[in-house]
Amino acid sequence: MVKPISSAGLLGVCAALALGEAAGFVAGPFGWLWLYAVAAALCTVFFGYAFSIKGWKYVAIFLAGFSLALYTENSRYEALDTIESSNGPFTAELKVETPPINRFGRVSFNSSWRGIDLQVRFKDDTQTPSPGEIWKCTGWVERKDRSFRGRRRMYISGVHSSAQRIYSPSSISPVKILHFVRDKMLNASKVGVLEDYLLTYGINKAMIFGDRSGLEKTTRKTFATAGTTHFFAISGLHVGVVLGLILLFLRLCKCPFDFSGVFAVPAIWFYAFLALSSPSAMRAASMATFYLMGPFFMRRSDALVAWAQTFVIFHIFCPSMLFDIGSVLSFTVMLGILVSDRFAVSLGWSRKKRAILVFVAAWAFGTPVAAYVFGQITPGGLVATLLLMPLAGTSVILGFIGSIIGCFSLQVAAHINNAAILSTEAMRGISWAIASIPWANIEVEQWGLFDCISWYLLIVLLPTLVYLRAKRKEQFWS
Repeated sequence: MVKPISSAGLLGVCAALALGEAAGFVAGPFGWLWLYAVAAALCTVFFGYAFSIKGWKYVAIFLAGFSLALYTENSRYEALDTIESSNGPFTAELKVETPPINRFGRVSFNSSWRGIDLQVRFKDDTQTPSPGEIWKCTGWVERKDRSFRGRRRMYISGVHSSAQRIYSPSSISPVKILHFVRDKMLNASKVGVLEDYLLTYGINKAMIFGDRSGLEKTTRKTFATAGTTHFFAISGLHVGVVLGLILLFLRLCKCPFDFSGVFAVPAIWFYAFLALSSPSAMRAASMATFYLMGPFFMRRSDALVAWAQTFVIFHIFCPSMLFDIGSVLSFTVMLGILVSDRFAVSLGWSRKKRAILVFVAAWAFGTPVAAYVFGQITPGGLVATLLLMPLAGTSVILGFIGSIIGCFSLQVAAHINNAAILSTEAMRGISWAIASIPWANIEVEQWGLFDCISWYLLIVLLPTLVYLRAKRKEQFWS
């Protein structure tokens, strides 16, 4: 009988899966060997279980990740072959995955085709795409090196190019209803906001609904310099705040603790879909689901186990997420938060000390990723996050409540929305002040893999020394 894996074992599973996928992507040109890798994984499972070979689970998971990455790369290479071999325009049926953006008379929306992310751009004043629709597009796909894993542009312009709607969801489809509710709440969240504060409202709109269209360039630059752009992405903070409101409502309704997850999970997923199903929101909702449903299945809720389960599921269904910077940063920072909090609990620290350690750990675990990708280290981000976290939570709470109440009472919503604007104005002021401090944002050469590993070894070594000293001190006085 296979024994259940502990939380430490689940972290080992995540590491084995990630290493296997990384190795598979490195061997991408040999993607056609993915079937052989699957056979090797199955053989490892069979012989490992039959002969009780130690560590066979991790070897099998490594090979499974290797197989998934090889298959993903094989599909991507075949798709690129199809695109590059077309002598004329390329034609594909594409689903509109995001609300369209209209800039300078050119409409664009995001889609994907056989594992390749595309941004479709065309100029057409007669018809506008809507999320959920399928369009038959004929145009030219941006030619880049095959190692490029970003979103390629597809231009619908020139001779023989066209963009034609071939399917549109019915007016009562879930997608249409969702966007109707979202538009209604967006309009309600703007009730009572003066024109002088529309830029601040743009920040609220980004934090509550994931709509960054109202963010001006200066605001983005200020928050980036202060190291606080993560407040714009719908993540664990935003989902956690909304989840707190939902759980408070269920407690007031005398809902049993074991069944709170049954009612809270659908509500939190609805909020994730309201945020345009952004990857960060989906990850946070998934982790909340695993955590909340524990008591319903007579299991103790464990945030670290929920993190590991979310990591495994997302990387199984989308191995290329290994290269998504937002995903890497999100999973890394959350792991740092959970591990540091568990470390502080083991030492019996007070809540105040635990909170400070969590903030420091979140910054420390995210620093190598930022230095590797952007070549920046933001010491000011540590102070800014400490100050902005309660303000951001207040803005999200008030803005979300205002967007709901605004659908029924405009007067009450106006007061709540302006209170949310006041909190966000304080966020802007603090970010500007910290961005103005020297050394708040340090430009460095982009870190290499060795630099990142050295940093993580250092932040693991320091707590280990603190733990050993605390235990030695405990033994000395006992």
